Formats: sequence, C-alpha cells, structure tokens
Amino acid sequence: MAPLVFIAPKLAPFVISFGLVFFGYNQLNSYKKLNNWVSVQGSLLQTKVGMYSVSESQYGAPTKYYYPMAHYSYNYEGSSYDNNEYAFDTESVSSTEKKKIENILAGLSTQESIEVYLDPANPKESAINISISNKRKSHGYSLCVASLLIFLVGVYLIGIS
Repeated sequence: MAPLVFIAPKLAPFVISFGLVFFGYNQLNSYKKLNNWVSVQGSLLQTKVGMYSVSESQYGAPTKYYYPMAHYSYNYEGSSYDNNEYAFDTESVSSTEKKKIENILAGLSTQESIEVYLDPANPKESAINISISNKRKSHGYSLCVASLLIFLVGVYLIGIS
C-alpha cells in the first residue's frame, strides 16, 4: 500500500470538488425553497438604510453598498411574528446608489400594509423581497461547474500516474 504522502495529492481534486459541489448545491437549493414560501400581509414598523463596504484592491478606497432594512410584523396561522429582514439575499438588492435604496424604502413607507413572504415550515423566517438576482444564481451554478472540472482534472491525474 502506498504511503499517504503519495495518495493525498491525488485525492485533493476530489475533496475540493466535493466541497465546491456541496456549497453550490446548498446555495441553489436554498433559492429553490423560496418557491414554497407563502405571502401574508404585514405591518411596517421601521425602515432604515444599511451599508457595507467592499475593498476591491488594497490601494483603492472601499466601495460602499447600501441596502434596505425594514422591521415589520405579521401573523401566520394564529401566531404573531416580527422580523427585520427586508431581503432573503441582501446582495441581490444592494446598490452603490443610496438614493435608489431610499426610494425603495419611501415606497414601502407609504403602504398601509406590506406583503411579507415566509417559509411555512419555519414562519419565523421571512422577508419582504425574495427575488434573487441572476448574478447571485450564477454563483451556485459556477461552483457546480467548477467542481465538475476539478473532478475531471482529478480523474486525469489518476489516469496518468
């Protein structure tokens, strides 16, 4: 039997491939579960603009991204809930333009009641916006495709040794 030192490098592509497909599948599966969420009417309690920064290089200033935040309450099957998740996926609704986010929140504030989406299996999990951008969906697909390519590289490496 070959020592582990010689086997481990050959197994590395398979381990990496498994990890990538696991994360990609979980991401895509969480998006698919949104199709089962139901909508109820809720009450908006408070809104504000959130902000996070992303450094795109070590020399430049970080880019500021703004996103809507909302605190709301809703009832489902006789129980009351409240949450502060405006979006299921914050990155799908974030923008570098603060005014755009302020306009989204201003539109919410004028409504007497708001539509809230929730997971019927876990009604505490909810959001006002459950749309996922195509850019975000592509991340899950990219992870799955990358895992396939790395898996094929692993098969090739085992075949040539």
